[in-house]
Amino acid sequence: MNLFTLMHHYRTDPVSNYAKLEYCTRRYYDRLMAHILRTVGDPEVSEIKGRTVHLWHQQWTDDGRKVSIGHALVGMMRTLVNFGFFALDDTDCERAATILSKGRFANGKPRTVRITRDQVLAIANFARPMAPMLALAQVMQFEFSWRQKDVIGEWVPVSEPGLSDIHRVTKKGPMKWIKGVRWEEIDADGLVHHVTSKRKKLSEPTLAYAPLTCAEIDRMFPEGRPKFGPIILDQDTGLPYDADKFREHWRAAAIAVGVPLNVQNRDSRAGGISEAIELGANVEHVRDMATHSDVSQTRDYSRAFRENTHAVQRKRMESGRVA
Repeated sequence: MNLFTLMHHYRTDPVSNYAKLEYCTRRYYDRLMAHILRTVGDPEVSEIKGRTVHLWHQQWTDDGRKVSIGHALVGMMRTLVNFGFFALDDTDCERAATILSKGRFANGKPRTVRITRDQVLAIANFARPMAPMLALAQVMQFEFSWRQKDVIGEWVPVSEPGLSDIHRVTKKGPMKWIKGVRWEEIDADGLVHHVTSKRKKLSEPTLAYAPLTCAEIDRMFPEGRPKFGPIILDQDTGLPYDADKFREHWRAAAIAVGVPLNVQNRDSRAGGISEAIELGANVEHVRDMATHSDVSQTRDYSRAFRENTHAVQRKRMESGRVA
Protein backbone atom coordinates (compact mmCIF):
# COMPACT_ATOMS: atom_id res chain seq x y z
CA MET A 1 0.00 0.00 0.00
CA ASN A 2 1.33 3.43 -0.90
CA LEU A 3 1.12 6.52 1.26
CA PHE A 4 -1.61 8.19 -0.79
CA THR A 5 -3.86 5.13 -0.45
CA LEU A 6 -3.25 5.04 3.31
CA MET A 7 -4.25 8.70 3.55
CA HIS A 8 -7.40 8.00 1.55
CA HIS A 9 -8.37 5.17 3.92
CA TYR A 10 -7.66 7.39 6.94
CA ARG A 11 -10.00 10.06 5.57
CA THR A 12 -12.84 7.72 4.53
CA ASP A 13 -12.81 4.57 6.67
CA PRO A 14 -15.63 4.52 9.25
CA VAL A 15 -13.20 3.21 11.88
CA SER A 16 -11.04 6.33 11.53
CA ASN A 17 -11.54 9.24 13.90
CA TYR A 18 -10.87 11.70 11.04
CA ALA A 19 -14.56 12.47 10.50
CA LYS A 20 -14.98 13.14 14.22
CA LEU A 21 -12.29 15.81 14.32
CA GLU A 22 -13.30 19.45 14.34
CA TYR A 23 -13.37 21.23 11.01
CA CYS A 24 -10.26 23.32 11.67
CA THR A 25 -8.33 20.23 12.81
CA ARG A 26 -9.28 18.30 9.67
CA ARG A 27 -8.12 21.23 7.53
CA TYR A 28 -4.81 21.25 9.42
CA TYR A 29 -4.38 17.49 8.95
CA ASP A 30 -5.19 17.84 5.24
CA ARG A 31 -2.46 20.46 4.90
CA LEU A 32 0.02 18.20 6.69
CA MET A 33 -0.82 15.23 4.45
CA ALA A 34 -0.54 17.39 1.34
CA HIS A 35 2.85 18.63 2.57
CA ILE A 36 4.07 15.07 3.05
CA LEU A 37 3.07 14.02 -0.48
CA ARG A 38 4.49 17.21 -1.97
CA THR A 39 7.88 16.80 -0.31
CA VAL A 40 8.53 13.05 -0.26
CA GLY A 41 6.25 11.77 -3.01
CA ASP A 42 4.08 8.67 -2.71
CA PRO A 43 6.29 5.81 -1.51
CA GLU A 44 5.11 2.38 -0.54
CA VAL A 45 4.70 2.04 3.21
CA SER A 46 6.90 -1.06 3.01
CA GLU A 47 9.78 1.18 1.86
CA ILE A 48 9.67 3.40 4.96
CA LYS A 49 12.65 2.71 7.22
CA GLY A 50 14.11 4.53 10.19
CA ARG A 51 16.73 6.16 8.00
CA THR A 52 13.98 7.23 5.60
CA VAL A 53 12.06 9.03 8.31
CA HIS A 54 15.25 10.62 9.63
CA LEU A 55 16.04 12.05 6.18
CA TRP A 56 12.45 13.22 5.73
CA HIS A 57 12.61 14.96 9.09
CA GLN A 58 15.83 16.73 8.11
CA GLN A 59 14.13 17.95 4.95
CA TRP A 60 10.94 19.01 6.73
CA THR A 61 12.80 20.96 9.39
CA ASP A 62 15.14 22.58 6.85
CA ASP A 63 18.06 21.12 8.82
CA GLY A 64 16.71 22.27 12.17
CA ARG A 65 15.41 25.70 11.23
CA LYS A 66 11.73 24.67 11.19
CA VAL A 67 11.47 22.28 14.11
CA SER A 68 7.76 22.69 14.83
CA ILE A 69 6.56 21.78 11.33
CA GLY A 70 8.92 18.79 11.26
CA HIS A 71 7.50 17.54 14.55
CA ALA A 72 3.94 18.01 13.28
CA LEU A 73 4.64 16.07 10.06
CA VAL A 74 6.22 13.17 11.95
CA GLY A 75 3.17 13.18 14.22
CA MET A 76 0.93 12.97 11.17
CA MET A 77 2.92 10.01 9.90
CA ARG A 78 2.51 8.30 13.27
CA THR A 79 -1.24 8.86 13.11
CA LEU A 80 -1.44 7.39 9.61
CA VAL A 81 0.58 4.22 10.18
CA ASN A 82 -1.02 3.56 13.56
CA PHE A 83 -4.40 3.77 11.85
CA GLY A 84 -3.20 1.43 9.08
CA PHE A 85 -2.04 -1.09 11.66
CA PHE A 86 -5.06 -0.84 13.96
CA ALA A 87 -7.91 -0.45 11.45
CA LEU A 88 -6.53 -2.08 8.29
CA ASP A 89 -4.42 -4.82 9.91
CA ASP A 90 -1.59 -3.89 7.55
CA THR A 91 1.74 -5.48 8.47
CA ASP A 92 3.75 -2.79 6.68
CA CYS A 93 1.98 -0.15 8.75
CA GLU A 94 2.70 -2.18 11.89
CA ARG A 95 6.41 -2.19 11.05
CA ALA A 96 6.38 1.55 10.24
CA ALA A 97 4.49 2.30 13.45
CA THR A 98 7.17 0.46 15.45
CA ILE A 99 9.91 2.42 13.69
CA LEU A 100 8.22 5.76 14.36
CA SER A 101 7.57 4.85 17.99
CA LYS A 102 11.31 4.34 18.49
CA GLY A 103 12.32 7.59 16.84
CA ARG A 104 12.93 10.75 18.86
CA PHE A 105 12.34 14.02 17.06
CA ALA A 106 12.85 17.49 18.44
CA ASN A 107 9.77 19.58 19.11
CA GLY A 108 9.50 23.33 18.83
CA LYS A 109 10.04 25.37 21.94
CA PRO A 110 6.84 26.47 23.71
CA ARG A 111 5.82 30.04 23.13
CA THR A 112 7.24 32.45 25.68
CA VAL A 113 5.85 35.73 24.37
CA ARG A 114 2.74 37.44 25.64
CA ILE A 115 0.73 40.51 24.92
CA THR A 116 0.80 43.15 27.63
CA ARG A 117 -1.93 45.43 28.89
CA ASP A 118 -0.13 48.43 27.35
CA GLN A 119 -0.03 46.68 23.97
CA VAL A 120 -3.71 45.76 24.25
CA LEU A 121 -4.60 49.39 24.93
CA ALA A 122 -2.41 50.64 22.09
CA ILE A 123 -4.00 48.25 19.59
CA ALA A 124 -7.52 49.10 20.78
CA ASN A 125 -6.89 52.84 20.65
CA PHE A 126 -5.48 52.61 17.13
CA ALA A 127 -8.21 50.31 15.80
CA ARG A 128 -11.17 52.08 17.40
CA PRO A 129 -11.76 54.88 14.84
CA MET A 130 -11.71 52.50 11.87
CA ALA A 131 -12.69 49.14 13.33
CA PRO A 132 -14.30 49.49 16.77
CA MET A 133 -15.28 45.82 16.82
CA LEU A 134 -11.61 44.88 16.47
CA ALA A 135 -10.86 47.02 19.51
CA LEU A 136 -13.65 45.31 21.46
CA ALA A 137 -12.47 41.85 20.43
CA GLN A 138 -8.92 42.61 21.56
CA VAL A 139 -9.80 43.86 25.03
CA MET A 140 -12.36 41.09 25.52
CA GLN A 141 -9.81 38.40 24.69
CA PHE A 142 -7.36 39.92 27.16
CA GLU A 143 -9.74 40.57 30.05
CA PHE A 144 -11.60 37.26 29.74
CA SER A 145 -8.44 35.27 28.86
CA TRP A 146 -10.37 33.65 26.01
CA ARG A 147 -9.17 32.10 22.80
CA GLN A 148 -9.73 34.10 19.65
CA LYS A 149 -12.34 31.60 18.45
CA ASP A 150 -14.47 32.17 21.57
CA VAL A 151 -14.63 35.87 20.79
CA ILE A 152 -14.98 36.05 17.00
CA GLY A 153 -16.35 32.55 16.37
CA GLU A 154 -15.65 30.31 13.40
CA TRP A 155 -17.10 29.86 9.89
CA VAL A 156 -17.59 26.19 8.96
CA PRO A 157 -19.49 24.33 6.21
CA VAL A 158 -23.19 23.91 6.92
CA SER A 159 -22.65 20.14 6.99
CA GLU A 160 -20.60 20.44 10.19
CA PRO A 161 -22.23 19.75 13.58
CA GLY A 162 -23.79 22.64 15.45
CA LEU A 163 -26.81 24.87 15.02
CA SER A 164 -26.49 28.40 13.69
CA ASP A 165 -28.72 31.26 12.63
CA ILE A 166 -25.87 33.01 10.76
CA HIS A 167 -25.12 31.81 7.22
CA ARG A 168 -23.33 32.94 4.08
CA VAL A 169 -22.28 31.50 0.72
CA THR A 170 -18.58 31.52 -0.22
CA LYS A 171 -16.33 29.92 -2.82
CA LYS A 172 -16.16 26.95 -0.45
CA GLY A 173 -19.95 26.65 -0.52
CA PRO A 174 -22.61 27.40 2.11
CA MET A 175 -21.06 28.26 5.46
CA LYS A 176 -22.41 28.87 8.96
CA TRP A 177 -21.03 30.70 11.98
CA ILE A 178 -20.60 28.95 15.34
CA LYS A 179 -18.75 29.14 18.69
CA GLY A 180 -18.41 32.92 19.05
CA VAL A 181 -19.81 34.87 21.99
CA ARG A 182 -23.31 36.33 21.56
CA TRP A 183 -25.15 39.19 23.22
CA GLU A 184 -27.81 36.90 24.66
CA GLU A 185 -25.07 35.12 26.66
CA ILE A 186 -24.75 38.26 28.83
CA ASP A 187 -27.43 38.39 31.50
CA ALA A 188 -28.99 41.46 33.11
CA ASP A 189 -26.29 41.51 35.80
CA GLY A 190 -23.47 41.52 33.27
CA LEU A 191 -22.52 37.89 33.85
CA VAL A 192 -21.37 36.15 30.67
CA HIS A 193 -22.36 32.49 30.19
CA HIS A 194 -20.26 31.07 27.36
CA VAL A 195 -19.35 27.46 26.56
CA THR A 196 -15.74 27.49 25.37
CA SER A 197 -14.86 26.34 21.87
CA LYS A 198 -12.08 23.90 22.73
CA ARG A 199 -12.97 22.21 26.01
CA LYS A 200 -16.72 22.81 25.88
CA LYS A 201 -16.56 24.13 29.44
CA LEU A 202 -18.71 26.91 30.83
CA SER A 203 -16.83 30.19 31.28
CA GLU A 204 -18.59 32.88 33.32
CA PRO A 205 -16.63 36.12 33.51
CA THR A 206 -18.45 39.27 34.56
CA LEU A 207 -18.49 42.66 32.90
CA ALA A 208 -18.33 44.17 36.40
CA TYR A 209 -14.61 43.34 36.47
CA ALA A 210 -13.89 44.00 32.79
CA PRO A 211 -13.60 47.79 32.54
CA LEU A 212 -11.88 47.82 29.15
CA THR A 213 -14.60 45.67 27.62
CA CYS A 214 -17.36 47.75 29.21
CA ALA A 215 -15.78 50.98 27.98
CA GLU A 216 -15.69 49.73 24.38
CA ILE A 217 -19.31 48.52 24.56
CA ASP A 218 -20.46 51.84 26.06
CA ARG A 219 -18.69 53.78 23.30
CA MET A 220 -20.39 51.78 20.57
CA PHE A 221 -23.79 51.43 22.20
CA PRO A 222 -24.40 54.48 24.43
CA GLU A 223 -28.12 53.72 24.58
CA GLY A 224 -27.61 50.13 25.69
CA ARG A 225 -26.03 47.01 24.29
CA PRO A 226 -27.93 44.78 21.83
CA LYS A 227 -29.89 41.81 23.14
CA PHE A 228 -29.29 39.22 20.44
CA GLY A 229 -26.77 38.07 17.87
CA PRO A 230 -22.98 37.78 17.57
CA ILE A 231 -21.09 40.43 19.52
CA ILE A 232 -18.10 40.84 17.18
CA LEU A 233 -19.00 41.76 13.59
CA ASP A 234 -16.92 42.76 10.59
CA GLN A 235 -17.98 46.34 9.90
CA ASP A 236 -17.42 45.77 6.16
CA THR A 237 -19.93 42.92 5.87
CA GLY A 238 -22.17 43.15 8.94
CA LEU A 239 -21.40 39.46 9.55
CA PRO A 240 -18.97 37.84 12.01
CA TYR A 241 -15.32 38.15 11.05
CA ASP A 242 -13.55 35.67 8.85
CA ALA A 243 -10.56 34.51 10.94
CA ASP A 244 -7.98 35.32 8.25
CA LYS A 245 -9.34 38.82 7.78
CA PHE A 246 -9.45 39.41 11.53
CA ARG A 247 -5.80 38.38 11.89
CA GLU A 248 -4.83 40.57 8.94
CA HIS A 249 -6.56 43.63 10.43
CA TRP A 250 -5.16 42.88 13.88
CA ARG A 251 -1.61 42.58 12.56
CA ALA A 252 -1.93 45.89 10.70
CA ALA A 253 -2.98 47.61 13.94
CA ALA A 254 -0.24 45.85 15.92
CA ILE A 255 2.45 46.91 13.46
CA ALA A 256 1.16 50.49 13.50
CA VAL A 257 1.63 50.74 17.28
CA GLY A 258 4.97 48.97 17.40
CA VAL A 259 3.98 45.53 18.72
CA PRO A 260 6.80 43.10 17.79
CA LEU A 261 6.08 40.65 14.98
CA ASN A 262 6.66 37.67 17.26
CA VAL A 263 3.65 38.71 19.36
CA GLN A 264 0.42 37.32 17.94
CA ASN A 265 -3.23 37.86 18.69
CA ARG A 266 -3.42 34.36 20.14
CA ASP A 267 -1.00 35.54 22.85
CA SER A 268 -3.83 37.62 24.34
CA ARG A 269 -4.94 34.61 26.38
CA ALA A 270 -1.40 34.04 27.68
CA GLY A 271 -1.15 37.75 28.43
CA GLY A 272 -4.26 37.72 30.61
CA ILE A 273 -3.22 34.56 32.45
CA SER A 274 0.32 35.86 33.01
CA GLU A 275 -0.90 39.20 34.32
CA ALA A 276 -3.22 37.47 36.79
CA ILE A 277 -0.42 35.29 38.17
CA GLU A 278 2.01 38.22 38.39
CA LEU A 279 -0.56 40.18 40.39
CA GLY A 280 -0.74 37.37 42.93
CA ALA A 281 -3.92 35.55 41.89
CA ASN A 282 -4.18 32.01 43.19
CA VAL A 283 -3.04 29.76 40.35
CA GLU A 284 -5.97 27.39 40.95
CA HIS A 285 -8.35 30.33 40.60
CA VAL A 286 -6.59 31.29 37.38
CA ARG A 287 -7.03 27.69 36.22
CA ASP A 288 -10.79 28.01 36.76
CA MET A 289 -10.87 31.33 34.89
CA ALA A 290 -9.02 29.76 31.96
CA THR A 291 -11.22 26.60 32.09
CA HIS A 292 -8.11 24.41 32.19
CA SER A 293 -8.34 20.81 33.33
CA ASP A 294 -5.37 21.12 35.69
CA VAL A 295 -2.91 23.66 36.99
CA SER A 296 -0.10 22.41 34.74
CA GLN A 297 -1.99 23.73 31.71
CA THR A 298 -2.32 27.10 33.39
CA ARG A 299 1.40 27.18 34.13
CA ASP A 300 2.11 26.33 30.48
CA TYR A 301 0.17 29.44 29.44
CA SER A 302 1.81 31.69 32.00
CA ARG A 303 4.68 33.84 30.76
CA ALA A 304 5.46 35.05 34.27
CA PHE A 305 8.50 32.81 34.77
CA ARG A 306 11.09 35.59 34.55
CA GLU A 307 9.12 37.90 36.83
CA ASN A 308 8.57 35.08 39.34
CA THR A 309 12.28 34.25 39.32
CA HIS A 310 13.15 37.88 39.97
CA ALA A 311 10.55 38.09 42.76
CA VAL A 312 12.12 35.08 44.49
CA GLN A 313 15.60 36.57 44.09
CA ARG A 314 14.42 39.89 45.51
CA LYS A 315 12.88 38.23 48.58
CA ARG A 316 16.05 36.26 49.24
CA MET A 317 18.18 39.38 48.83
CA GLU A 318 15.97 41.40 51.16
CA SER A 319 16.13 38.66 53.78
CA GLY A 320 19.91 38.73 53.71
CA ARG A 321 20.24 35.08 52.67
CA VAL A 322 22.11 35.90 49.48
CA ALA A 323 25.69 37.11 49.81
